[in-house]
Amino acid sequence: MANLMTASRSSKNVEILSLLTILFGWAGIHYFYLGRYGRGIFYMVTLGLFGYGWLVDSIWAMAGKMYDSQGKRVMNKLQATIYNEQNTIYTD
Repeated sequence: MANLMTASRSSKNVEILSLLTILFGWAGIHYFYLGRYGRGIFYMVTLGLFGYGWLVDSIWAMAGKMYDSQGKRVMNKLQATIYNEQNTIYTD
């Protein structure tokens, strides 16, 4: 189970991501932090998808539902434990 948690969880900090998203999400700074530069530039040009993307991303960041450039979820240890428990298949 420990290998499953470390394999699916990003090394990025969810608290830093949430703070960047809330304060500078309109400029796409949170996507630069995640290593998703194309989307960061797109957010800069459209001012956070005209505010709607910024709002949605703020909620997703706090809920641990955002992914880094390697496709790993950015979440804290508690969220990782809950996520892995819900997605583990037990066999006899």
